[in-house]
Amino acid sequence: MLRNVKLRWLSMLCIAALALPGLENSALAQIVPFKVTGGGTAPDGLSVFGDDSMHNATGTATYLGKYSGNEGIANVISLEGLEGEFQGTFVFVAANGDRLACTYGDKDNGAEVQGTFSLMPVDDGKFIVVFLAEFNPIPGASTGRFEDVINGSFIMLAMTEPITLDLDDDGFTVPFNYTWEGEGWIEFD
Repeated sequence: MLRNVKLRWLSMLCIAALALPGLENSALAQIVPFKVTGGGTAPDGLSVFGDDSMHNATGTATYLGKYSGNEGIANVISLEGLEGEFQGTFVFVAANGDRLACTYGDKDNGAEVQGTFSLMPVDDGKFIVVFLAEFNPIPGASTGRFEDVINGSFIMLAMTEPITLDLDDDGFTVPFNYTWEGEGWIEFD
């Protein structure tokens, strides 16, 4: 009987030893759910010619708590009729200064598809613009508690207030406010 117990323990140790190399990377990585809400402004509007369109936001998010960010840059890639594609970057900044840097709608950084937007007519010749994009962290560009983020994906839906589509001489819309919310996951090393 003692021999059988020893053989079982030895067998379990061998199986564990064989399994450990395969688990090494997954045991260290941690995937966590991520949710974000908030809103902000595009103080110069959105360039229909693809020039940098600055935006900012404040809100709350998982692992960030209250966040702010004033480094958002959106770029229209295409516009046809009432629909278009876009991509950009945004840095979520926690109250203590920790930064989560992300791209959105950027297939070169893991997004499945380009970000899209649609113009929805409302009363008085105004439009609500609806943006949909996949946000992906930029490995190595975040700080503090997000320094070890290596991957992630969260889908963000943003909507503007009703705006006119009057363009200035540089091809920018009027400045506008927007709200957004998203959900997905981030992965820490």
